[in-house]
Amino acid sequence: MYHIPANDDDSVQVEFSIPVKGRRPLILKVPRFEFIEDAVYRDMKAALTAIDDNQDIEPRDRQRGTILVMLKAFVSGKDYLLCEAFSLGQLNWIYENWNQASNIPLGEYMASNNSSMENTEAPSSTTSTSEATPVETSDAA
Repeated sequence: MYHIPANDDDSVQVEFSIPVKGRRPLILKVPRFEFIEDAVYRDMKAALTAIDDNQDIEPRDRQRGTILVMLKAFVSGKDYLLCEAFSLGQLNWIYENWNQASNIPLGEYMASNNSSMENTEAPSSTTSTSEATPVETSDAA
């Protein structure tokens, strides 16, 4: 049987930890792009179109506004206020990584979310040391 994840299933969420001065880091969870519900997508698209159509918005403000509109649907009001204080660099980092995670093939993404990123293997007994010379670590053929 195939498991089809729900739109809010943890396996299809992209999670970010963003440092916030004076408090614990903010943890954001957003769905991969293809798991954004249609109604949310339509609302988001309308808000993004309004930003694009407004020629009075400076390019930097347009970029910030675009990313904030995308985040707004997935964070609480309190967390959104924190997001509004993020630098453009932080917002760009969030967007770039959200985009990158959304472009990893779904099966590969789900497999990486379900496995540990920590290496639990002991070092090999044949591991080279900094004192090793080329003669000690490779064949002299």
